[in-house]
Amino acid sequence: MSAKTPIGRLLADPEARAAINKRFPVLLQSKAVKSGMADRMTLRSLQRFKPKIFSDASLAAIDADFAQMANN
Repeated sequence: MSAKTPIGRLLADPEARAAINKRFPVLLQSKAVKSGMADRMTLRSLQRFKPKIFSDASLAAIDADFAQMANN
């Protein structure tokens, strides 16, 4: 999993969902996510809409979180 994985797939995984909630809690509250409209989008694709939230640094951090999950 990575910031290039579709959001719907990330949210279906409890560990990935927890990582997203930790780094981007506002995302889980958005109408697009709650309705499923964002399921096919990626965290990386959200950067163009909310660059301050989904900065290169924050996306690198969540990618590190996902990599650590894969190694456990």
